[in-house]
Amino acid sequence: TMGDAELLSDAEREQAFDMGAQMAALQARSLRELQRLLRMEEAARHAAEQKLSDETLLWRAGLDERLKAMSDQTRGLQHRLDDEVTARKELEQQCVEERTARHLMRHRLNEEEESRLQLEKRLREEEEAGA
Repeated sequence: TMGDAELLSDAEREQAFDMGAQMAALQARSLRELQRLLRMEEAARHAAEQKLSDETLLWRAGLDERLKAMSDQTRGLQHRLDDEVTARKELEQQCVEERTARHLMRHRLNEEEESRLQLEKRLREEEEAGA
């Protein structure tokens, strides 16, 4: 209380003042140290975020590269498939044309055979009539 404070001697007041000043100086040093640690932590966090960002960009670039390679491969396979489908259709068309040609040739051979048989029959009949 106020009465007790008056009882303190000048030396005790000076000692209390010095202790207060030392406490204030200690608190100021502690505050500066905490601010320094906070700045270091912020810098470390920023560096970690930057590293993560860089790694993410590298990973993304690698992923994009792999996706492009897969897309190119797929396009190449699609072209090959299209070429094979076209070749198969052309082959099927050739087969149809060859079957049609064979059918027409058989038909023509049958007509020629029939014509030959009729000619032989007529020749026999003429021979028999002439004999």
